[in-house]
Amino acid sequence: YCWVALGSLARQEQTLGSDQDHALILGNDIAPVDHAYFARFAEFVTAALVACGMPRCPGKAMASNPRWRKTPAEWFKEFAAWKNEPTSDAILRASIFFDMRPVYGEESLHTELQRRVIAQTPTSTLFLRHLAKHANDYEVPIGFLRGLVVQKQGKHRHRLDIKRGGISPVIDVARIYALRWGLPQVSTRARLLAAAEHGAEVDNLLDAFEFLSYTRLQHQGRLVAAGKEPDNFANPKDLSDFERRHLRNAFGIVRRAQQALTIIFQTQYIG
Repeated sequence: YCWVALGSLARQEQTLGSDQDHALILGNDIAPVDHAYFARFAEFVTAALVACGMPRCPGKAMASNPRWRKTPAEWFKEFAAWKNEPTSDAILRASIFFDMRPVYGEESLHTELQRRVIAQTPTSTLFLRHLAKHANDYEVPIGFLRGLVVQKQGKHRHRLDIKRGGISPVIDVARIYALRWGLPQVSTRARLLAAAEHGAEVDNLLDAFEFLSYTRLQHQGRLVAAGKEPDNFANPKDLSDFERRHLRNAFGIVRRAQQALTIIFQTQYIG
């Protein structure tokens, strides 16, 4: 078997508010009687991670979920289903499971699965277009006159979502580039640097991603220091003039990256 990290844990971009995302790739020669063992094993590790302070994934994207314990052939079939029928659920799953990194066990199980998957994605035009549309569905919190747009109501009133408004779109753009060109890199920075070798303009996007990530970690650090739960919602009033100015610039760069996806993949024609 091979225990694999998923999502932000696979990209090594987890923050103070990250939860668990992981799965198991089981050997092809696994016997029916072995499934009970791996179920106990997965639950043991998941519970241990909870004890270490890492909460369970609300969407149950964990090896303790029997759906996420598969042989390479079964995993490939799952990926193929998402690729061939890009429903909203498939796009959501793809955003987690296309970011996969081996942590322990027989890494060859992961290597072969990754090789087969990324060999097919460059020709999966419809799937890539749906991924691009999903990346463009994130609303960047910057107004027409480049003012920061905060939430008008609810629990996070007067705050802006740094993750959904800036970091998540960059992660999606980098993933799309990686799948478009069949790149094996997993982290956002590595994907963008690899995409640059194929002609993508990423210098500003790399800087924007770094600043947004820094700002989010600073915000979460302040919350933890105050004895509060970390989140992604920052109040612009808590930031310096320097931070607000660079935040506006970073969000503007993210929006331009989204516009580039619209042109490349013609996302306006996807219902």
